[in-house]
Amino acid sequence: MYPRACPLVCGWALSFGSSWIRAQHPWDSAIVSCRNGSKEGTEIDFKEIWTTLEITAYTAGYESTQKLPDDPLYGITYSGTKAQQWRTVAAGPAIPIGTRIFIPELSGLPNGGIFIVEDRGGAISNAHLDIYMDNLTAALDWGRQHLDVLIWVAGDVNEIAAKIDYDRWQRWRDRKALARLFP
Repeated sequence: MYPRACPLVCGWALSFGSSWIRAQHPWDSAIVSCRNGSKEGTEIDFKEIWTTLEITAYTAGYESTQKLPDDPLYGITYSGTKAQQWRTVAAGPAIPIGTRIFIPELSGLPNGGIFIVEDRGGAISNAHLDIYMDNLTAALDWGRQHLDVLIWVAGDVNEIAAKIDYDRWQRWRDRKALARLFP
């Protein structure tokens, strides 16, 4: 089951499998309502980071991962999960594995625009996401886009945001986009 985001009057409700997370905006914390045996109403301190990231796409193929189909780790992410289209993203080391990322521009997709950081990549900086796709042609057609994202983290948002900003200025290849988006 894909996570779903549903706009509420004053916030969002998120479904991750059997758990719902509801938070009022601005998000200082979220109350988790669990149907999987955990204590109802458990509070998790989520913070949000709204930012613009450079987003590319990758596949499980050799051109992206240097792994062949007969490799036992073919299609397996850094976190040990099997990569899934419109779910898996690779992110930089400052963004923890398991972090949910909402990309409003992609909210019409089956995942509601919500992705899960499950992978890392040698060329992936903190200011860059790499969306997993099953098809190489689709990944190449995606190209390099600069999109607004909402990152939900339970860690130090100031430290993560600073690392994203630093990497953006150090590593983005598209200097014209950088100048246009961050004058």
